[in-house]
Amino acid sequence: MSLRRFVLFGVISVFCVSPASAGIIVSMDMDPTTGAIESHRVVAVNDEFAVDIVLTLTGDTSLALYGFGVRFDTEELDFVSRTETPPSPFSEFDKTNPFVDNLGPPYEPALGAVPFGWLQRFDGGTLGDGPVAPAVLRVATLRFKAVQPQGDGSNIDLIAGLFEPGIDGFYANDYAELAPTFQGGSLTVVPEPSSLVLLGIAAVCVGGWHFRRRRKA
Repeated sequence: MSLRRFVLFGVISVFCVSPASAGIIVSMDMDPTTGAIESHRVVAVNDEFAVDIVLTLTGDTSLALYGFGVRFDTEELDFVSRTETPPSPFSEFDKTNPFVDNLGPPYEPALGAVPFGWLQRFDGGTLGDGPVAPAVLRVATLRFKAVQPQGDGSNIDLIAGLFEPGIDGFYANDYAELAPTFQGGSLTVVPEPSSLVLLGIAAVCVGGWHFRRRRKA
């Protein structure tokens, strides 16, 4: 942890008051190209795709400091890369971007008992006042590769959380601790297009063979 971050957390620990009366929502935008925050996406096996992490400030919330991790289902996804872009006036504290793969079950109920990967320490902060609600802040972009067909849109494959006590947290301009709501992302992975074509050809061939047998009979 940098000296700056250590001092900032020390200030927060001394002056922290009761949680702020508003809130912050941490969302996974599974398809950043649409403009809206999409929580579900359909992709094919071997597709690479982007996911944005979005912080939405509501009510009377301000935000001076944030820190969190992300976990994802490694049976369905391979991690490719991450890019953190803390919006002004935030600065990123920890640039090491640690990643731990296949930690194994069980996990929190959101993901179920599946092996998961952990992307640690997405963070940003300012020594002055941060943005105030209403605000929508896109703070990072992740890239994943779909690895096998599964999912139906009802499962959670990707979610943020406060996984490192003493490191992760959200704080307002007055040092009040914020209690974020974490909204996960879901994925439906379908066979790659070439596989679908082969399945279609096989179905036609089997259907034709069955039709010829019936005619001969």
